[in-house]
Amino acid sequence: MVRDRDLNDPTVVVVRFRGAPAALLQQSRMHLEALTREFQLIDFTDDDADSPPARLSELIARMRATYDRLGFSGDRRFVLEAIERGDTTLDFELPVPPEAGAAARLLSTTLDETDAWCERGALLTLASTPEQRRMRRWFFGEIERQVAGGDPITWDQFDDG
Repeated sequence: MVRDRDLNDPTVVVVRFRGAPAALLQQSRMHLEALTREFQLIDFTDDDADSPPARLSELIARMRATYDRLGFSGDRRFVLEAIERGDTTLDFELPVPPEAGAAARLLSTTLDETDAWCERGALLTLASTPEQRRMRRWFFGEIERQVAGGDPITWDQFDDG
């Protein structure tokens, strides 16, 4: 499944995800949405501007604007539809700009830092589970690797060690 209207644009790299566990992908997305909602309620002061939650909130806003332009935001239901059909895994494609590799690395690192805040009780949202963290490393790692010209690694092939 391709998430873009025009893949002939040379400024778009198509990242291929193979064998993604549907339920875990949905859980991970819901966790990120919970963090995003919490951040919308927080008024970050200048003193907080460098905190992981403030940086993550700003990074998510920038990335959402980029991916919305690529047409991904309008079709976030494909995971839920797969789960409703009884699919346990998904293959899908995500068009990203060439700079998405660096952004994926930054987002993954910032989410790890934000998890530390969650674990300390500084946020209401619970920290990601170990499986959600593994999903995040695979997902963002695939973006980084494939934007750099690497081949896709399936979820089952992913070595998180």
